[in-house]
This record gives sequence, structure tokens and C-alpha cells, in this order.
Amino acid sequence: MCSTSSTARSLSGQAFTILLPGTSSAGDVVISPSGDQALVTAPAAKKVFLVDLDPLSSGFGTITATIDLPHLAVAAAWAPSGGRAYVVGDNGVATIDTEAGTLASDVLVDTADAAAVVSSPSGNRVWTGDAEGSGGIGLLSASDAAAPPSAVGTVGEAFSDAFGAVRFDLPVTWSVQPALPDGLSFDPVTGVVSGTPSVASAATEYTVTASSSDGDAVPVTWSLTVSAAAVPVPSPGPSTPGTGGAGVGAAPSGGRGSLAATGADAGPGLAIGGLLLAGGLGVWASAARRRVARRG
Repeated sequence: MCSTSSTARSLSGQAFTILLPGTSSAGDVVISPSGDQALVTAPAAKKVFLVDLDPLSSGFGTITATIDLPHLAVAAAWAPSGGRAYVVGDNGVATIDTEAGTLASDVLVDTADAAAVVSSPSGNRVWTGDAEGSGGIGLLSASDAAAPPSAVGTVGEAFSDAFGAVRFDLPVTWSVQPALPDGLSFDPVTGVVSGTPSVASAATEYTVTASSSDGDAVPVTWSLTVSAAAVPVPSPGPSTPGTGGAGVGAAPSGGRGSLAATGADAGPGLAIGGLLLAGGLGVWASAARRRVARRG
């Protein structure tokens, strides 16, 4: 049976040594969450080194990247999610891409002597410690907000657009300034603009802010124009006589209309009348000839 001791254990003698190049002196050392990589700061040299600690790697114990910083490299912290680390010194906080071995970004903080740094569990928040004067801590955030492209709405037509936020550790509340045009509303929970604008509005730039209760806030700008409603084009009315169009009372194509309207039945009617009249005159003329013959 195996047993473990609850007493404190002492470290054994140094088993391995990794030397930094040149005369660089090591300041802080942090290990990646996976345990296969180390980041070592060289404060005065304004450098950090990435070291391969994977025991199964052929490069175990070697420096895989040397990264220059624009400020002192005093202290470091690895993001728990992996892939990046943070290094502070002077009044700067550097983000290191530990997979690419490069400086991803560097931002200024309102202190002249940042000497400590720690990351939130998500890696989206970084707290820095100030060693100057009475000291203090400051919050930096990787949160971000996105605005849709500039939009154009129309009076009387339904409108909707949405904003988005990422890398906030707490729920986001939205706000907008100045007020939106009449008929439109802004949902502070979803970040959606919706409604039916009732008045035209020239292109206006709005500041939309995503914020959380820990003081994190990210503003973005967005432009909106509301155009007047389109004027309807009247449809053509009935044609008047003499315009070549079909007037009121005109017979449909191929149909039989009234004589007064179109004269379409005049030809057949007159022809029949003429035949009847001609037949009547013939009968009268024949009778007249018979009377003349008898008298003679």
C-alpha cells in the first residue's frame, strides 16, 4: 500500500539550468496552463523569452522566441485560457501571443510604475498593480463592441438593426446618445434598434455604449439617416374621346356594342333594311303594271 505524507516537502537540488542570452537578468517567470511553455522577463533589457518546457519535445529547455518590449518587463501573467500572456513595466501592459512568439499589442496605463499583473479566469480582464506612491490596482479589458454599417431608414417603413459585444465577463447594458428619431427605440438588453420612423432625419452620428457593472465600457459610433416617404406615382386614368384610347362605354375587343357607341352593328342592320325596302318597291311596281294593262 502506498501512503502519502502531509508534511511539507523540500525541493531537491537544482536539476537543470536554462541560461538567458547575453547579460540579460531574469525577473519574473510564469508557466503556461498546459505546463509546456515558460515566459521569462528580462526587466532592464525590456525583453521577454519563451522557453520550451515540453519534456517530450526535442527542443526541451531551449529559448523558442525573444520578444522586445517598448517598456520595462517587470512582471508577467499567463491568461488561464492559454495562447497569450501579459507583461507590465513602467506605464505599459504588453500582450504576448505565446503561440506565434510575438508582441500582439501594447497599451498605456495611468501609472508610472506598473509592477504586478494578474489575469481573470477568462483572460478577458487584466489587473495591474502600481508600485509608485501609495499604490493601487487598475483594470484593463479585452472586451469589444461592434456597430452595424451606416444605415438609411424610410418614414413609415419598419426598421431594425443590431449591435454586438464580445469578451465581457458580466452581462452588458446598452445605451445610445443622442436620442433616436421619433418612432425608433433602443433595447438596452439586446442592443437592437427597431421601430417605424415617423419623421425624416438627416444623417446623424450616434454613440452607442456597451457597459457592464464592473465599470467596463466600450463606445462605438453609428450613423443613421431617415428619408422621407416616397411620393406615390398616380396610375393612368381612362382616355378621353379623340385620344385614341378606349373611352367609357367602349365595347370590349371582339364584342357587339351598341350602334350609338361604336357603329359596329350599323353595317348589317342597314343592309337588311335595304333588302326589305327593295323587296317592297318591287311588289308595288309589279302591281302597278298589272293595273295599267287591264285599263288598256
